[in-house]
Formats: sequence, structure tokens, C-alpha cells
Amino acid sequence: MRQHANKMPVSPRKKKKNNMRILLIYGTNTSGTYEAGTVIRDVFKKHRHTVTLKAAKNTKPQDVKRYDAAIFASCTWGKLDKTGKYPVWLEGQMHWDWDQLAAKFKKSSLKGTPIAVVGLGDSNYKYFCRAATYLEDIVKLTEAKKIGTSLRIDRFHHTLRENRRKVEQWADATARRFSKLTHA
Repeated sequence: MRQHANKMPVSPRKKKKNNMRILLIYGTNTSGTYEAGTVIRDVFKKHRHTVTLKAAKNTKPQDVKRYDAAIFASCTWGKLDKTGKYPVWLEGQMHWDWDQLAAKFKKSSLKGTPIAVVGLGDSNYKYFCRAATYLEDIVKLTEAKKIGTSLRIDRFHHTLRENRRKVEQWADATARRFSKLTHA
């Protein structure tokens, strides 16, 4: 034990460590999902978690295994399907980089890995935040453990201040859930 100048013993301070290392994988078109990810990272930091943001196009399923947990995040977008005789517009799709990553996850197991889900979308479209539903399907497929309720944000950039607050609230609650996992 250390002693102060007045010779009273002082117990050593317990070193606080980061609770979890979390990989946030995102797909974005207009930077909204990335921006939401930075808000999540900042809130999680207050809970002593370390969040690393990584674009889906630069991610492999085995990357998730290097972390204690993950957050899957994607915008909801449309794409042109040219596989049939006539091109068809498919609405409510996750970001195309997530499409390619999802195919790779089909061959992977993340059994028991805690994963939270974030989807950004536009309620003016038929399938609002459907990307979140696809990401939840990946969580099930890989036997990961879904944490909390998925965040679904409507038109992130259109009401930025309000949506940032929603992301902060969700991130605070989700970070607490992750913290409980480290103390269980």
C-alpha cells in the first residue's frame, strides 16, 4: 500500500479497463450510417467500451471473431436486379457491400457472439428500414446472440439533431446491456 504525506495507508486504485472491444460494421451511401456509427462509438466510450468502425466492404466474417461483440449497421436502399429477363427495381435492400458480406456470413458461425443491429431508412418507402431485418437474419443465421431492440432511424440527415439524440439514447441503453454481459 502507498502512503500519503501524512503516513496514512492508501489502498491502490483499481485500474478501470475497457469492458468490451466491439466491431461496428457499416454500409453507407450518403454517410448517414457512418455518422450514426461515430455517435454510437462516442456513447459507448463513456461506458468504457472500445468501438472500431469498419466498412462492410473491408470486412470479413472472421474479423468479428477478433472482438468481444459487434454492431451491424446498414442504410436501406434500392437496387436494380438484372438477373431475370427484365431488370426489376428492388426496394428495401441493405447496402450492396453488406450483400456481399452477408453471403460470406452464410458459411460462418458467430455462435453466442453478442450483436446489436442498426438500420437507417426512409419511411416514405414501402419497406422502411428493411436492412435492419436482413441484418437480424444474419445474426440468427450465424447463431449469434442479438442484444436489445434494433435501432431503426428514419431519414437520418433530414432531422439530424433529433436523430442523433435517438441514436445516443439507443447507444446508451445498448452499451449498458453490453456492460451487463461483462459482469455476468
